[in-house]
Amino acid sequence: SDIFLSAIEKVKSNNSVEILTNSTVSQVSGIAGDFNIAFKQDGTLVEKPFGAVVVTSDLKISDYKAAYGLKGAENVISIHELEEMILSLKESDKGKTIAFLLGLKKETNPLEFARVLALVKELQKFDCKAYIFTNNIKLTAFNLDQEYYDTRNEGAVYVKSAEEPEFSIDKNSLKIVYVDSALQRKVELSPDMIVVDQKYAADDTNSDLSEKFGINLSSNRFLQAENIRNIPTRTNQKGIFAIGSGKQIQGLNESLTDI
Repeated sequence: SDIFLSAIEKVKSNNSVEILTNSTVSQVSGIAGDFNIAFKQDGTLVEKPFGAVVVTSDLKISDYKAAYGLKGAENVISIHELEEMILSLKESDKGKTIAFLLGLKKETNPLEFARVLALVKELQKFDCKAYIFTNNIKLTAFNLDQEYYDTRNEGAVYVKSAEEPEFSIDKNSLKIVYVDSALQRKVELSPDMIVVDQKYAADDTNSDLSEKFGINLSSNRFLQAENIRNIPTRTNQKGIFAIGSGKQIQGLNESLTDI
């Protein structure tokens, strides 16, 4: 997005910022205000002094296609795949029916719910009909109340059910059978596309960073352990801070607040 491209250009043009590409942390020593970190860069050991350290990492993301029994169908995609497609929608995509599966295999993540709402709003510009199958609608974390009501008023259907819908594929023709709470009976839906939710987990590199920097990991293997004071970025090591997706599952605004 533009915000990342702009940030990259600013970093590249800042003479006070040094970028070490193709580098891994080899060894860490020292204390807050006087850290020394050895990086392995293209087979060469490079040592740098630092007053403080900020650590982060990517999220490990996978989808639930296989868990729903929908793996391999060409019109079953993940939320990320739809985000990549959404900007290239054509006139021929108008009026299609899109079904979202959200939180049926796990607790709904507020970040993912925000992504789905954004996608539904874009689809509605093309007169697409959206059905969102979910166990729990979470709005408070990202102040999503207005977006939720806007999409619902524009025709989005939110289906909450204790029973997981039944799915079937016949020559790439999709079918969802679910219990309609108002009608109190099973209803059949044949969407043009099914969008499945994704699983977010701490990156595998967190274990290595934890060992080298002496950082206690959270119960979910993120770089900031649970703390009773809920201090946003501090770790158990003085002078070492955790931000962004390295410390928890969070959205862009929260990550920018960390910085």
